[in-house]
Amino acid sequence: TASGSMDLVHSHKVFVYLSFVVTCHYFEEMIRVVRSGGWVVFDIVSENCMPDATLEKWITQGIYYPCMMPREFVTDFFARRKCSLQSSFFAPMMPGLSEYLAFVKDGA
Repeated sequence: TASGSMDLVHSHKVFVYLSFVVTCHYFEEMIRVVRSGGWVVFDIVSENCMPDATLEKWITQGIYYPCMMPREFVTDFFARRKCSLQSSFFAPMMPGLSEYLAFVKDGA
């Protein structure tokens, strides 16, 4: 995919399964291919998604796949690459939630 060629780069329930370094590599690619003024939107399992009661549900149900990404790290990562956080919201990921983050790539 050509650099700066996409209006929207979106991922749904991908980074909740991937390791930290692999996820960061994908973030770099998303930023590379989105145009100035374009959107990068995805969900992660942030610390906001894992209060004690929710963590206990994951453990009790024997579901061990979620890979946590610190929200502050992600927002700083994108900010250092000239992408600003525009919105965030939570989506179901049973037995808990994932957090969507929506960034816009700032003009060159």
